[in-house]
Amino acid sequence: MMKQLIHYYNKYCIGQFVEMNRCVDEYFYPKTKNGWLYLCVKGAHQYCIKNGAINSFITNLIGININQLQSQKYCDFEDLYAHIARCQVKGIGDLTLYDTALRIGHVMHPCIYPKQYVYLARGAKKGAEILLGRKVGWREPIDVFRPYFGDMPSRCIEDFLCIMKDLLCKGGVINGVSIKGRSIYVNGILRSTFCCDVANNSFICPNAYDQNITAIDCISDDCDNGDTHFDL
Repeated sequence: MMKQLIHYYNKYCIGQFVEMNRCVDEYFYPKTKNGWLYLCVKGAHQYCIKNGAINSFITNLIGININQLQSQKYCDFEDLYAHIARCQVKGIGDLTLYDTALRIGHVMHPCIYPKQYVYLARGAKKGAEILLGRKVGWREPIDVFRPYFGDMPSRCIEDFLCIMKDLLCKGGVINGVSIKGRSIYVNGILRSTFCCDVANNSFICPNAYDQNITAIDCISDDCDNGDTHFDL
């Protein structure tokens, strides 16, 4: 069933990419000053973070010349993440650090994505612990997940673990899961329906608090609550 669930994810769960591409659009065709950076920092996962923390984080990012994006030289995603983490302020947790690094890396040319590790926070961390049957750190080597996901990219593994966590068990998928079109059932009971209207740029999640939110996994326990492995 894991293969079917991965296929379902690849076909329907595209909220992450929508958010990333909006950052690119705003960077190259800006509507407001530093608007692209605001979109990189604040997505669906960040709706519960206080504006003061968001603004302070953005100010710090501007202070390290993140606006001079194409002139920046990073060895890999870990280098980019570490650079962004230096700007962290209280209220900005591991999830926002990762999301920001991922979105900024997507804007860069060539793009910089995580490859060596899968970054785990909030819902993704919960999903990883269920699947692996153990506690996990803030990131884990991607090879740990290869038996389940094959050559799936790190960023997609993280996203999948967050979205599908309630359907996972140690070593795979819980019993009773079935898929019909966009709908997922557990023991015949409808669990989720992911709808997307590409023409209207609309992506509606059954857990969404607002239909304008594009992320699939925007329930409260998957949003950044400020938890971080760094000492602030």
